[in-house]
Amino acid sequence: VCHVDLGESRSQRCLEMAAVYLYLPVPVLPPLRIDAALIAAQRQALGELPAQRATRYRTTFGLGAIDVQRLVVYRAIGDWFERVVAAGAEAKAACNWLGEDVLPACHELGIELAAFPLRPERLAGLLALVAEGATTLVAAKKVFRHLLAHDVEPSTALRELGLDRITDPATLQPAVAAAIAALPAAAEAVREGKDKAIDALKGHVMRATRGRADPALVDALLRSRIAGPK
Repeated sequence: VCHVDLGESRSQRCLEMAAVYLYLPVPVLPPLRIDAALIAAQRQALGELPAQRATRYRTTFGLGAIDVQRLVVYRAIGDWFERVVAAGAEAKAACNWLGEDVLPACHELGIELAAFPLRPERLAGLLALVAEGATTLVAAKKVFRHLLAHDVEPSTALRELGLDRITDPATLQPAVAAAIAALPAAAEAVREGKDKAIDALKGHVMRATRGRADPALVDALLRSRIAGPK
């Protein structure tokens, strides 16, 4: 058995009745001497080992054990992840999208990660749109699927699908009013201080806008309208 941490190999068991196994005498083997330069070259060719990469991901990116294990199980996965991060994506977001969207899509399409139609750099561009508030996470998932079949930039796909985030209060006011009219009990609960009730109203607005509305703005508009004029 090989002990990686100790850097040595040990025998696990010996055969008591070797003759039963028809063992043949083995001639004495001469010492095997390997040039140090060859050993160094082979180590260099191996590149970063999984344990080393796992340690780096924990210390450099602050990723947890489950995320790290997902990324180091195959070198190609870790390499793809690093390209997304190198293109500007936040490490945790890149890891989440890789595990929850990219790899399942590879399985769905029946392809290897190397043949995935969406380049890591474009995924980073999509994550940037989410991070800067140009679109919602729900809309970004739809853009992701669009990018699998269309060779365009994420910002272009966002416009083509009409999924760019709505941040204009005047545009959202009709949807806010409709939500309150449709769910008067929830609106009354908010007036009574039951803050959780506002989630139903926000969900109504988000569905009406196909996930495009800015959630924080929707929250503010709902509370302002429910409270009424001061």
